Amino acid sequence: MFNLIQGIFYSEHDMTGKFDDKHIIKTIKAIKKNPALAETDDRPVTDDATHTFYEDTNLTYDIYDPFVEEVTKVINETCETDAFSADDVWGHVVEPLQQTMVHSHRNIGDSDAGLSCVYYPHMKKGMGKIHFIVEVNGNRIIQQVDVKPKHLYVFSRDVLHFTPANTSNQIRVSISANFLCNWSFLHELDPQNNFWKYVGRKGETNKNPATW
Repeated sequence: MFNLIQGIFYSEHDMTGKFDDKHIIKTIKAIKKNPALAETDDRPVTDDATHTFYEDTNLTYDIYDPFVEEVTKVINETCETDAFSADDVWGHVVEPLQQTMVHSHRNIGDSDAGLSCVYYPHMKKGMGKIHFIVEVNGNRIIQQVDVKPKHLYVFSRDVLHFTPANTSNQIRVSISANFLCNWSFLHELDPQNNFWKYVGRKGETNKNPATW
C-alpha cells in the first residue's frame, strides 16, 4: 500500500463558454502593438526583448473583469475557501519563433502565499506548450503539459516554467495571473485541502506558513 510523501500538482479547468476568446486574442494583440489601448496597469511595458516582461501586456476591463470573476471562483472552489483574490493579471503575446524564458511567479523576498495560472484562448500545433520544472530526489524533471484551448491551468507560484519556441506561423496569446490568499486561511488549513497539492505537503516540523 502506497502513501504520498510529497507531491506537486497542477490543475486543469475547462472554461469553454466563459470568455469571448476571439475578443481576447484580437484585443491583446492590439494592445501589444499599442500599449496605450490598455486600461489596467499590472505590468510594466518594456522594449527589452531579453526581459521576462517583454511578452506581457496590460488588459482592457472587459477582459480583466470577467476573467478575475471566473478564475477567482475556480480557485476558491478548488481550495474550498473564499480566501483568494486577484493580485495581478496580464496578457501574454508570443510571436512565431519567440519563446518564454524559464521563470516563476514568486518575486524575490516575497512571502505572500498564493497560486498562479494561465489561460489559453487558443492553442494550435507548434505554438509552444507550457513546461514545468521540478526536482525529485535530486533529479531535475521537466513536465510538458498537453495544453488545450479554452482551458485554465493553475499551479504554484514557486514552480519554474517556460514555453519553447512558437514554431507555428501564428501569434500565440494567453492570459496569466497571480492570486493571493489571506493568512487566516493558511493557519487553519486542513491537511487534505487541495492547496497542498499545488504547493507540496509540509512536514510536522514546518507547518507554520510564516516560515515558508
